[in-house]
Amino acid sequence: FGGGPRGGGGGGGRGGMPAQVVGQGRGVVKFFNAAKGFGFIQRDEGGDDVFVHISAVERAGLEGLAEGQQLEFQLVDRGGKVSASDLSVVGDVIPVQKREVAPQRQLTGEKASGTVKFFNSMKGFGFITRDDGQPDAFVHISAVERSGMTGLNEGDRLEFDIEVDRRGKYSAVNLTPLQG
Repeated sequence: FGGGPRGGGGGGGRGGMPAQVVGQGRGVVKFFNAAKGFGFIQRDEGGDDVFVHISAVERAGLEGLAEGQQLEFQLVDRGGKVSASDLSVVGDVIPVQKREVAPQRQLTGEKASGTVKFFNSMKGFGFITRDDGQPDAFVHISAVERSGMTGLNEGDRLEFDIEVDRRGKYSAVNLTPLQG
């Protein structure tokens, strides 16, 4: 190749090599981790597995790729690293199991009480001011309905469990109206 450790001439000043389409491919998803945002496709024609990035998956209108999903794609060379682009699903879309994010939400074991600060039934959520001075608790319409209520009004007094989701956001669930 030559060029030594200096790495050769400019790539048009855009930083990095321009992507070049080097062929078409067809294969089966070997592994895809939506949380990490990439995976690999085993090519039908053999050879090295092809790297596939979440951005190519999202451009194809998919949230993720299930193992065993058949795909056709363009092989794109970005400076020596070949990856799959322009994905198209062959046959049926295999639904993606969202198993890598197992604990979507967990109860913290905390019970709290508070007053509804605001609730927008059109948008389906609101906030409860906690009596213990902790930050307001988010409350979703699904938690309200699961608790047997149709909605909440400003000023309603409630007791509730605190749940934390995988983004670290706290919300009120298992709501019980308090009298007074």
